[in-house]
Amino acid sequence: VEVHAGGMRQRRLVSPSRSYLSQCELPVTFGLGQADTIDKVIVHWPDGSEQTVDEGFVVDSEVRIEQTSSTAAAKTP
Repeated sequence: VEVHAGGMRQRRLVSPSRSYLSQCELPVTFGLGQADTIDKVIVHWPDGSEQTVDEGFVVDSEVRIEQTSSTAAAKTP
C-alpha cells in the first residue's frame, strides 16, 4: 500500500502473518505529519493488479479499500 500526501510517499507491506502461528496488526497505519490532505492511495494486490484511489479521504480517519475488478464492477445485486 502506498500513500501519497504532502509531497511524500509512504509504503507499507500488508501481510496477514510473518511466521508460524503469528498475526500482524490490521489496519495499516500511516503517519502524515503536517499533511492535511491525502493525494492518493495505491494498492498493489497479491494477484498483481494495482488500484488507485484519489478521492474520499479525510485525514485522521479510517478508510477501507476493497479490491475491484472490471467484472465485479459490472455486476449489480
